[in-house]
Amino acid sequence: MRRRCGQVLAAALAGTIAASAATAQHGTFDLALFARNPRKAVQEYLLVYGATLGVTDTADVGLVGDIDTTGSEREIFVTQQFRGIPVQYAAIHLHVEKATGEVTWASSSWPAIPPSTSIVPSIAADSAVAAVWRDVSCPRDEGEVSPDRLVFDFRAGASAARLAWTVYYLRRSIEGVPIEGRVYHVDAHTGAILGYGPTVMNGPSAVVGNREDGSAVALDIRPNPFNSMLTIRYDVSGAAHVRLAVYDVLGREVTVLVSEGRESGRYAVTWDGRDAAGRSVASGAYVVRLEAGATTTVRRVTMVR
Repeated sequence: MRRRCGQVLAAALAGTIAASAATAQHGTFDLALFARNPRKAVQEYLLVYGATLGVTDTADVGLVGDIDTTGSEREIFVTQQFRGIPVQYAAIHLHVEKATGEVTWASSSWPAIPPSTSIVPSIAADSAVAAVWRDVSCPRDEGEVSPDRLVFDFRAGASAARLAWTVYYLRRSIEGVPIEGRVYHVDAHTGAILGYGPTVMNGPSAVVGNREDGSAVALDIRPNPFNSMLTIRYDVSGAAHVRLAVYDVLGREVTVLVSEGRESGRYAVTWDGRDAAGRSVASGAYVVRLEAGATTTVRRVTMVR
């Protein structure tokens, strides 16, 4: 029995030492500052612990987001930028204890980009659009190709991040309904297509869990990407105050579409791509946020002009 107790004590001590080592390695995160200024909180954390995650310059912190889970931890996501240009496929992911701020887990895919790397493209956006048209088998009267912005394309196994144009391709049926979509990355120096991925055109409704009273909310957004008009449908089973708003990827509110009480039922609202002042927004990614009672969900949408 003594031997067993000794083994249990040794195991407990080993666990304590391992936990202390993990805390020392990943440190603590200031959640109070994060609530006021997310980017500053991330930068202050990386000033101390960035070296273990491959970060040499906190100015490279791009977009910051988080998931406040129902458990004891909060997940924080950080994307990379280089001289203001987003670095694709590069991010940091942290798990933070809500009670203590202890960072219990951290991962990074943050590439080192030489300071001499050019942020000036050799080819114009029009040339990138032409490269995409050459790649797709679509008559021009049935499709649309639109440039978005410059990014650094960095994929797993790549030797360096390459400056690229992001270009959206959208093909329509005879009725004008989007039936195919792609997001291309075109090398901004050579015009070569680095790769592309599909966009979600008409996904199914996303049921967003249940509230304490057993009611649920579903959110359905079509088409996505969209050009001029977005239709947002949502179901509410159970009376609740509903707030439906659109944000840009920096978390700034663009416009509020709904803010009032709703009874059980299905509702629909349209967004014409304008902000609260009536100005047309730029092409790019936006976030639709639905709050109904105690339930919140978000969906990402893409405007292609």
